[in-house]
Amino acid sequence: KGWDVEGLEFDPELVIRGLVIDTKLGNIVKVDRYGYVRKVMHGTRVLSDDDLSRLYGRQRCRVDLREVRWSFLNTLFSVASGCLFAQLVERTDATNEDNTPLIADYTALARTVEQAISETHVQGNLKKKILQDPTEYVELDSEAPLTLLDQKLAGKKLVLITNNDWEYTKRMMSYAYDRYLPDALTWRALFDVVITHAQKPDFWTMRMPLWEVVDEEQGLASSSPRTKMEVGGVYCGGSARMVESCFGFGGEEVMYVGDHIYSDTNVAKSILQWRTCLVMRELEGEVRALALSQGRRRDLGELLVRRDRLLRRRGRSLVKESRRSLGLPSTLLPAARVDEAETSSWNEDEIDQLCKEIAQLDGDDLQIPGISQRWGFMTRVGIHEKSHLFRQVEKYADIYTSRVSNFLASTPYAHFRAPLQSDRNFLDTGSEKAFSDFMCASVETWGPVDEVFKVAPP
Repeated sequence: KGWDVEGLEFDPELVIRGLVIDTKLGNIVKVDRYGYVRKVMHGTRVLSDDDLSRLYGRQRCRVDLREVRWSFLNTLFSVASGCLFAQLVERTDATNEDNTPLIADYTALARTVEQAISETHVQGNLKKKILQDPTEYVELDSEAPLTLLDQKLAGKKLVLITNNDWEYTKRMMSYAYDRYLPDALTWRALFDVVITHAQKPDFWTMRMPLWEVVDEEQGLASSSPRTKMEVGGVYCGGSARMVESCFGFGGEEVMYVGDHIYSDTNVAKSILQWRTCLVMRELEGEVRALALSQGRRRDLGELLVRRDRLLRRRGRSLVKESRRSLGLPSTLLPAARVDEAETSSWNEDEIDQLCKEIAQLDGDDLQIPGISQRWGFMTRVGIHEKSHLFRQVEKYADIYTSRVSNFLASTPYAHFRAPLQSDRNFLDTGSEKAFSDFMCASVETWGPVDEVFKVAPP
């Protein structure tokens, strides 16, 4: 397609899920939950904080995934796209014989890479290699079949919905599941209905023709489309509404389990109001890394408390000084007098040093086993702020896990709920907690609500 890819190899350490391609500037960026760029890589080189500020900071540039400029790497397939894009950007930026920089069209490059990866997947080239040697590509989970069998025995209706063709689905499911099931059972006994060629995300919103696989061995489909699904059948195409009609369930009575934020959880939740479970294999490494970084997070919290205390002292001192210059009283509100008994001394150099130590601890250069040494956590920016990807996960997934077999930790009869939230959970240590304490104490002195908020007389 006009781009030199000779000699390039996939580098799994170069890109992680959750990054965003800036097709305008040819960068790959890591974004926080508010949409602000926090880390930048051009080609295979991570840019400095000064470069980041120059490219994105001064304009207060926010990443909006609705804009064509940004391409979200939210699947494992897109990680391959990101890796190839970064390598080609580096190669394209190379100088020619006259040492003159080449003019690169990064938007065209991103589009070409995405099309090439998509064609490899859709045309079946990758599937052929996987079927030739599944041991090279498939990580077996002996507990996954038991997890589904427990759900089945508990009376749950299970449906397999995949964009893959029947032959590929049959062979891969047989390879991954049959060996772990009782002798009398195969993977087909786990599912009440199997749907191949689903064409998600269109499956959720459109009513496509439904074809039945009448010969499972040969993969032969019916000569005419079916009008409805029946329990025990294998189908091609169809729609989510047909699934609801088949079982008489819909909305929050259905939970869809998938690994694609958009094609699976987003559309199923927003259009059909199904419950959603997102599977993200990387979560296991993230959880281990979070456990290993407990000491670092504790040190960060202590530094934040010290910095906030000094900033409060400086703020009080400057406000009092400003008021005195105008002959005004220097008494401050209770929220600003929380540690009035402490010395009011502060040192600007100490504040600057604390800020540097905080930035170093809260950076992405964590060097913790289980996460990217280049990008840090997938779910966070640094160790404190949530990433843009994790914001999407929380928005579209009712629950999320690293693998389906994690459901064995409970039973099919369990009820999952979010932890109880407190209005003060988001208020951390330091000045925020001081303000929280002040407001909570103040509320206790208020009268009835209608008296507190009544309109003052004219």
